[in-house]
Amino acid sequence: MLASLWAAMAAAATSGCAPLSHSLVSLDGSATGAPSAVATLTLDPDNPLILRGLDGAPIRPVRVPSALRTWSFVVKPGKHLLWASSVPYGLPLLPQSMRCYAIDVRLEAGTEYVLRHDADRRHALVVRRGAAAPEATGRLVDEPSIMERSCRWDEPPR
Repeated sequence: MLASLWAAMAAAATSGCAPLSHSLVSLDGSATGAPSAVATLTLDPDNPLILRGLDGAPIRPVRVPSALRTWSFVVKPGKHLLWASSVPYGLPLLPQSMRCYAIDVRLEAGTEYVLRHDADRRHALVVRRGAAAPEATGRLVDEPSIMERSCRWDEPPR
């Protein structure tokens, strides 16, 4: 048993790991096969955020972006409130905090948007794919220690 486990680990290490597929998730019952009828939110792989809620309702399960899996979400067009948080480091023993943002944005049908974290300016951005200027900038609403708790969306930052 132990030998087969070591053999499987050695095979994975020598052959490498292939990235998983890009995943498309509907957050509000929108059809994933009709891109012209929905707005698409894609997480920026270089400056990711975790999308935590839509229109005041938490998203379950939370989908964490990584080098192995990327996520896009489809929603009905219109005005939305997005809850997003920064991605903590992989090592939870390092003292660190999570930035929690609320973003009011109007999304258009048939349009792809990128959800991006501007950590230097402490902003969450929604940018139309291919555009330079953001469609919306999120406001920082909380900054808890990751060892203490998760985001509180109804309190001002401390």
